[in-house]
Amino acid sequence: LLTPVPPGGTPSSPLVRKLAKERGIDLADVSGTGPGGRIRRSDLDAVTPAPVRRNEAAPQAGDVLPLTGMRGTIARRMHASLQEMAQLTHGYEVRMDAVVSLRERLKQEWANGELPVPSLGDFVLKAAALALREHPLLNATVRDDGIHLLDGIRLGFAVAVPGGLMVPVIEDAAALPLHEIARRSKKLA
Repeated sequence: LLTPVPPGGTPSSPLVRKLAKERGIDLADVSGTGPGGRIRRSDLDAVTPAPVRRNEAAPQAGDVLPLTGMRGTIARRMHASLQEMAQLTHGYEVRMDAVVSLRERLKQEWANGELPVPSLGDFVLKAAALALREHPLLNATVRDDGIHLLDGIRLGFAVAVPGGLMVPVIEDAAALPLHEIARRSKKLA
């Protein structure tokens, strides 16, 4: 089915126009290879998109990114899988020799008890907080209307209690020094 050409536009389908807009491609600059010069999806792949304007602001904490296209489909399906299916956890091996060595050194240096010696879990919490600060798009939550970027880094960690788990939260974790994360995690646990 051919869709009518929009007034002042080029022959293309609504999908092609949408893709061109998402990619920053001006359809007037595209030569169509379809019947009657119609622009096809494959024609867009051959075009270099317009450069991103420098004055466009990067997503910021508090913004809501719409759940559209592939991102929206993935988010909805991932959320549904959390609700409807059994979960799988991947395990990885990581060399922690340097961390173990640093922890042993801190045990000696902080032996007077003024500062709590961080556990290996505290090192992982600090690393996660720094990773979230470096990759703010991961510090987000998915809701019905979009992906909500969070301001502040709050880390929850599992603590076993009789009959289940509790998840205390360390607020503003990226801004805290390691010894403060250790103090708070011990107190909260």
